[in-house]
Amino acid sequence: MEQALLSKRPVHLTPEAYVRTDVDDGLQIARNDDFQREIEDAFDALDRLAALRLLAAFQAQGLFVNSATRIARTALNERVGVVESRLPLMEALLDILTRAGLITQDGDELVSTLHIASPDVNTVLREPAHAIARQKEQHHDTAGFCDLLEACLPGLFGVLSGTVRATDLLFAGGSTDLVEAVYKRNRLAHFSHLLVAEATRSHASHRLQTAGAGQRLRILEVGAGTGATTRPLLQALNHADVDFEYWFTDISAGFLFKAKPCFSSHPELVFRTLDVEKDFAKQGFGEPIFDVVIASNVLHATRDVGRTLQRVHNVLRPDGLLVLSELTRRLDVLTLTFGLLDGWWLFADAERRMPHCPLLDGTSWQLACVESGFRSAQVGGSLPGRRLPQSLVKARP
Repeated sequence: MEQALLSKRPVHLTPEAYVRTDVDDGLQIARNDDFQREIEDAFDALDRLAALRLLAAFQAQGLFVNSATRIARTALNERVGVVESRLPLMEALLDILTRAGLITQDGDELVSTLHIASPDVNTVLREPAHAIARQKEQHHDTAGFCDLLEACLPGLFGVLSGTVRATDLLFAGGSTDLVEAVYKRNRLAHFSHLLVAEATRSHASHRLQTAGAGQRLRILEVGAGTGATTRPLLQALNHADVDFEYWFTDISAGFLFKAKPCFSSHPELVFRTLDVEKDFAKQGFGEPIFDVVIASNVLHATRDVGRTLQRVHNVLRPDGLLVLSELTRRLDVLTLTFGLLDGWWLFADAERRMPHCPLLDGTSWQLACVESGFRSAQVGGSLPGRRLPQSLVKARP
């Protein structure tokens, strides 16, 4: 293994094997151009497939079946029965089809293109199960996304019309398995978790060196959920012999209840509910006592990112560190899955977000951090010339 890690060639591990790597080995493997290109290619292919599966869903409603057919946007919304709260979702769906070259917009009319009749499109439309299986076989990292997409598409138009609850699609039978596969069982997710662990470990080691012996660090994770980010981070800190207290928080008491037995061997964990949208002080987090605050795919899901960052800033020590792992590239498969949830569209600061979604790009995250009181912010994760969907943001108060 040591020889492979020192090689310039990528170490080809299956996603199942890669997600078991520790921080140092996992990051060395991932900081390779071929590794990151494979992930880029996988998600590019997934977005192409998602657009065609969306087209099939429209065609099942008798829409955009043939090329050069026209329908007014208002007539489309009436035909589908789109409720007012789902209009942003419908606009996002039409944007996906437009960017994929499947429809164009002519004034208020939507026009299906000749591309709809092309052989590659028809192959997917005729044999969707084969297309999905091929995507999963060729790009293992997207398997969880494919399963979630296929679970959501049958209810898409029910969500638009308000007759189907999105939570019944993503969390069928109350299970979190489909969603957890997206956050845990692929190389992009694990690489992102390892970046958070490395940044936290590095800051913790530096902080202890400057603070002297006997100093105990306090770490706060907001929106910890199922603990996907927590596990590799605890491993990294324990291997580095760091003395720390870890506050595992989430808005949902249910997540805390499920997480406690999973982390029963970690007495350094403190479990608390915390809503990042509300005043921290009123929830018992009023003082700047934390050396590190961590959030993975959490802060974009708030109404006002700037205000959320201010609240986080207020609980960090002056020499502390905010570590964010956030999607900084729009993925159409997310619109077709998580975009069905009400919370995806609750943001009130559209000027910070990418079009038709709540995500911020790296530059917007840097600007938001600085405008919220942080003296500096850095964005990383991708190698030069690469554009992984997920980025690491480090900000200092």
